Amino acid sequence: MKNVLLFIAIALLAVTSINAEIPPCCTTVVHEDFEDGNRDGWSDNCICYCDGYSLDVTYSEPDASYVLMHEGGGSAGGGNCEVYSTGLVVGDGAIEARIRNVRAYHPTAKAMGLALRVNEATGVQYICWLTVAGDLFLYKTANWTTCGPTPLAHASLAPILEGDEFTLRFSAVGDSLCVQIGYNWCLVYVDPAPLPAGSAGVLATAGITYFDDIYIMDCDCPSVTEATSFGAIKAMFR
Repeated sequence: MKNVLLFIAIALLAVTSINAEIPPCCTTVVHEDFEDGNRDGWSDNCICYCDGYSLDVTYSEPDASYVLMHEGGGSAGGGNCEVYSTGLVVGDGAIEARIRNVRAYHPTAKAMGLALRVNEATGVQYICWLTVAGDLFLYKTANWTTCGPTPLAHASLAPILEGDEFTLRFSAVGDSLCVQIGYNWCLVYVDPAPLPAGSAGVLATAGITYFDDIYIMDCDCPSVTEATSFGAIKAMFR
Protein backbone atom coordinates (compact mmCIF):
# COMPACT_ATOMS: atom_id res chain seq x y z
CA MET A 1 0.00 0.00 0.00
CA LYS A 2 1.51 3.30 -1.07
CA ASN A 3 -0.60 6.25 -0.04
CA VAL A 4 -3.84 5.05 1.47
CA LEU A 5 -2.84 5.61 5.08
CA LEU A 6 -1.79 9.24 4.60
CA PHE A 7 -4.64 11.55 5.55
CA ILE A 8 -4.63 14.98 3.92
CA ALA A 9 -7.65 16.49 5.65
CA ILE A 10 -10.57 15.31 7.72
CA ALA A 11 -14.08 16.73 7.25
CA LEU A 12 -17.16 16.45 9.45
CA LEU A 13 -15.90 13.76 11.82
CA ALA A 14 -12.72 13.13 13.79
CA VAL A 15 -10.59 10.26 12.61
CA THR A 16 -8.46 8.60 15.26
CA SER A 17 -5.95 5.77 15.34
CA ILE A 18 -7.18 2.61 17.05
CA ASN A 19 -6.02 -0.86 17.90
CA ALA A 20 -7.25 -2.95 14.97
CA GLU A 21 -7.54 -6.36 16.59
CA ILE A 22 -10.89 -8.00 15.95
CA PRO A 23 -12.94 -7.72 19.15
CA PRO A 24 -13.12 -11.02 21.06
CA CYS A 25 -16.91 -10.76 20.91
CA CYS A 26 -16.86 -11.02 17.08
CA THR A 27 -17.24 -14.37 15.31
CA THR A 28 -16.56 -14.92 11.61
CA VAL A 29 -19.70 -16.23 9.90
CA VAL A 30 -18.48 -15.94 6.29
CA HIS A 31 -14.95 -16.13 4.90
CA GLU A 32 -14.78 -15.93 1.12
CA ASP A 33 -11.51 -16.20 -0.82
CA PHE A 34 -13.11 -17.47 -4.07
CA GLU A 35 -10.53 -20.24 -4.34
CA ASP A 36 -13.31 -22.48 -5.67
CA GLY A 37 -13.66 -20.22 -8.71
CA ASN A 38 -17.29 -19.33 -8.18
CA ARG A 39 -19.44 -16.97 -6.17
CA ASP A 40 -22.06 -19.42 -4.97
CA GLY A 41 -24.00 -17.90 -2.09
CA TRP A 42 -23.58 -14.35 -3.39
CA SER A 43 -26.08 -12.25 -5.33
CA ASP A 44 -25.51 -9.01 -7.24
CA ASN A 45 -27.61 -5.93 -7.80
CA CYS A 46 -27.30 -2.37 -9.04
CA ILE A 47 -26.68 0.14 -6.28
CA CYS A 48 -27.45 3.87 -6.81
CA TYR A 49 -27.32 3.43 -10.60
CA CYS A 50 -25.96 0.96 -13.13
CA ASP A 51 -25.21 0.90 -16.84
CA GLY A 52 -25.47 -2.84 -17.24
CA TYR A 53 -22.12 -4.02 -15.94
CA SER A 54 -21.83 -6.34 -12.99
CA LEU A 55 -19.31 -7.80 -10.62
CA ASP A 56 -18.01 -11.24 -11.40
CA VAL A 57 -15.43 -13.81 -10.33
CA THR A 58 -12.13 -13.86 -12.16
CA TYR A 59 -8.66 -15.24 -11.57
CA SER A 60 -6.19 -12.66 -10.32
CA GLU A 61 -2.43 -12.62 -10.56
CA PRO A 62 -0.08 -12.30 -8.77
CA ASP A 63 -1.87 -13.48 -5.63
CA ALA A 64 -3.20 -16.61 -7.37
CA SER A 65 -6.68 -16.37 -5.94
CA TYR A 66 -10.18 -15.91 -7.28
CA VAL A 67 -11.63 -12.48 -6.64
CA LEU A 68 -14.58 -10.30 -7.53
CA MET A 69 -13.93 -7.92 -10.41
CA HIS A 70 -15.96 -5.02 -11.75
CA GLU A 71 -14.93 -4.24 -15.31
CA GLY A 72 -16.79 -1.89 -17.61
CA GLY A 73 -17.81 1.66 -18.27
CA GLY A 74 -15.81 4.56 -19.65
CA SER A 75 -14.53 8.02 -18.83
CA ALA A 76 -18.00 9.09 -17.63
CA GLY A 77 -18.34 6.25 -15.15
CA GLY A 78 -19.24 2.60 -15.11
CA GLY A 79 -22.27 1.94 -12.98
CA ASN A 80 -22.38 1.01 -9.31
CA CYS A 81 -22.73 -2.70 -8.62
CA GLU A 82 -22.88 -4.68 -5.40
CA VAL A 83 -22.45 -8.32 -4.47
CA TYR A 84 -23.88 -9.42 -1.13
CA SER A 85 -24.08 -12.68 0.80
CA THR A 86 -27.61 -14.02 0.34
CA GLY A 87 -29.80 -15.00 3.27
CA LEU A 88 -27.40 -13.56 5.82
CA VAL A 89 -28.89 -11.68 8.78
CA VAL A 90 -26.34 -9.74 10.83
CA GLY A 91 -27.22 -6.82 13.09
CA ASP A 92 -24.17 -5.97 15.16
CA GLY A 93 -21.35 -7.01 12.88
CA ALA A 94 -18.52 -6.13 10.54
CA ILE A 95 -17.24 -6.84 7.05
CA GLU A 96 -13.61 -6.77 6.02
CA ALA A 97 -11.97 -7.22 2.61
CA ARG A 98 -8.59 -6.99 0.97
CA ILE A 99 -8.98 -4.59 -1.95
CA ARG A 100 -6.69 -3.81 -4.89
CA ASN A 101 -7.29 -0.87 -7.21
CA VAL A 102 -6.33 -2.31 -10.59
CA ARG A 103 -7.67 0.20 -13.11
CA ALA A 104 -9.82 3.33 -13.04
CA TYR A 105 -12.04 4.24 -15.99
CA HIS A 106 -12.81 7.53 -14.25
CA PRO A 107 -9.83 9.53 -12.92
CA THR A 108 -11.48 10.62 -9.67
CA ALA A 109 -14.93 9.02 -9.26
CA LYS A 110 -13.95 5.34 -9.56
CA ALA A 111 -14.80 3.84 -6.18
CA MET A 112 -14.83 0.67 -4.10
CA GLY A 113 -16.47 -0.14 -0.79
CA LEU A 114 -18.36 -2.34 1.65
CA ALA A 115 -21.99 -2.66 2.74
CA LEU A 116 -23.75 -3.70 5.94
CA ARG A 117 -27.35 -4.35 7.04
CA VAL A 118 -28.44 -4.84 3.44
CA ASN A 119 -32.17 -5.35 2.99
CA GLU A 120 -32.20 -7.80 0.09
CA ALA A 121 -35.75 -6.86 -0.93
CA THR A 122 -35.44 -3.07 -0.96
CA GLY A 123 -31.71 -2.28 -1.04
CA VAL A 124 -31.82 -0.14 2.11
CA GLN A 125 -28.34 -0.42 3.65
CA TYR A 126 -25.21 1.25 4.98
CA ILE A 127 -22.33 1.81 2.55
CA CYS A 128 -18.76 2.96 3.03
CA TRP A 129 -17.48 4.22 -0.30
CA LEU A 130 -13.83 5.07 -1.11
CA THR A 131 -12.93 6.84 -4.37
CA VAL A 132 -9.55 6.81 -6.10
CA ALA A 133 -9.40 10.55 -5.42
CA GLY A 134 -9.24 9.68 -1.73
CA ASP A 135 -12.77 10.64 -0.67
CA LEU A 136 -14.27 8.33 1.95
CA PHE A 137 -18.06 8.54 2.19
CA LEU A 138 -20.51 6.89 4.54
CA TYR A 139 -24.03 6.50 3.12
CA LYS A 140 -27.40 5.27 4.30
CA THR A 141 -29.34 4.33 1.18
CA ALA A 142 -33.10 4.67 0.74
CA ASN A 143 -33.37 1.87 -1.84
CA TRP A 144 -31.31 0.06 -4.48
CA THR A 145 -31.20 3.10 -6.77
CA THR A 146 -30.68 5.98 -4.33
CA CYS A 147 -27.48 6.87 -2.48
CA GLY A 148 -27.88 9.83 -0.24
CA PRO A 149 -28.57 12.39 -1.60
CA THR A 150 -25.89 13.47 0.86
CA PRO A 151 -23.48 11.26 2.81
CA LEU A 152 -23.76 10.73 6.54
CA ALA A 153 -20.06 11.53 6.82
CA HIS A 154 -17.03 12.30 4.68
CA ALA A 155 -13.27 12.27 5.14
CA SER A 156 -10.46 13.21 2.72
CA LEU A 157 -7.50 10.86 2.31
CA ALA A 158 -4.59 10.63 -0.11
CA PRO A 159 -5.42 9.43 -3.64
CA ILE A 160 -5.39 5.67 -4.32
CA LEU A 161 -3.09 4.81 -7.20
CA GLU A 162 -3.39 1.95 -9.65
CA GLY A 163 -1.92 -1.14 -8.04
CA ASP A 164 -2.46 0.09 -4.49
CA GLU A 165 -3.76 -2.61 -2.14
CA PHE A 166 -5.30 -2.09 1.28
CA THR A 167 -7.62 -3.65 3.84
CA LEU A 168 -10.98 -2.02 4.47
CA ARG A 169 -13.18 -2.87 7.45
CA PHE A 170 -16.69 -1.57 8.12
CA SER A 171 -18.57 -2.27 11.36
CA ALA A 172 -22.04 -1.48 12.66
CA VAL A 173 -22.62 -2.12 16.36
CA GLY A 174 -25.81 -0.73 17.82
CA ASP A 175 -26.15 2.75 16.35
CA SER A 176 -22.40 3.26 15.86
CA LEU A 177 -20.72 2.87 12.47
CA CYS A 178 -16.96 2.66 12.07
CA VAL A 179 -14.75 2.50 8.95
CA GLN A 180 -11.13 1.36 9.24
CA ILE A 181 -8.55 1.58 6.49
CA GLY A 182 -5.33 -0.37 6.82
CA TYR A 183 -6.19 -1.23 10.42
CA ASN A 184 -4.97 2.16 11.59
CA TRP A 185 -7.65 4.80 11.13
CA CYS A 186 -11.30 4.97 11.94
CA LEU A 187 -14.19 7.16 10.80
CA VAL A 188 -17.03 7.02 13.32
CA TYR A 189 -20.67 8.01 12.94
CA VAL A 190 -23.59 7.51 15.33
CA ASP A 191 -26.93 7.04 13.53
CA PRO A 192 -29.95 8.30 15.52
CA ALA A 193 -32.18 5.91 13.53
CA PRO A 194 -30.09 2.76 12.96
CA LEU A 195 -31.03 0.21 10.34
CA PRO A 196 -32.13 -3.31 11.35
CA ALA A 197 -30.11 -6.46 10.71
CA GLY A 198 -29.37 -7.54 7.16
CA SER A 199 -26.78 -8.95 4.81
CA ALA A 200 -23.30 -7.66 3.94
CA GLY A 201 -21.39 -7.22 0.73
CA VAL A 202 -18.87 -5.40 -1.46
CA LEU A 203 -19.39 -2.84 -4.21
CA ALA A 204 -17.41 -1.12 -6.95
CA THR A 205 -17.74 1.20 -9.91
CA ALA A 206 -16.01 2.61 -12.99
CA GLY A 207 -13.06 0.32 -13.32
CA ILE A 208 -11.40 -2.90 -12.27
CA THR A 209 -11.26 -3.66 -8.55
CA TYR A 210 -10.17 -6.90 -6.90
CA PHE A 211 -11.77 -8.02 -3.64
CA ASP A 212 -10.35 -10.98 -1.76
CA ASP A 213 -10.34 -12.51 1.73
CA ILE A 214 -13.79 -11.17 2.58
CA TYR A 215 -14.71 -11.72 6.22
CA ILE A 216 -18.22 -11.11 7.55
CA MET A 217 -18.38 -11.10 11.34
CA ASP A 218 -21.21 -11.25 13.85
CA CYS A 219 -20.36 -9.13 16.88
CA ASP A 220 -22.26 -9.98 20.05
CA CYS A 221 -20.67 -7.04 21.78
CA PRO A 222 -21.72 -4.70 24.59
CA SER A 223 -24.08 -2.06 23.28
CA VAL A 224 -22.58 1.30 22.34
CA THR A 225 -25.95 2.96 21.90
CA GLU A 226 -25.28 5.25 24.84
CA ALA A 227 -21.70 6.04 23.80
CA THR A 228 -21.03 9.76 23.65
CA SER A 229 -17.32 9.67 22.87
CA PHE A 230 -14.99 7.81 20.56
CA GLY A 231 -13.25 6.41 23.63
CA ALA A 232 -16.33 4.37 24.52
CA ILE A 233 -16.33 2.82 21.05
CA LYS A 234 -12.56 2.38 20.95
CA ALA A 235 -12.68 0.25 24.09
CA MET A 236 -14.53 -2.43 22.13
CA PHE A 237 -11.56 -2.90 19.79
CA ARG A 238 -8.84 -3.30 22.41
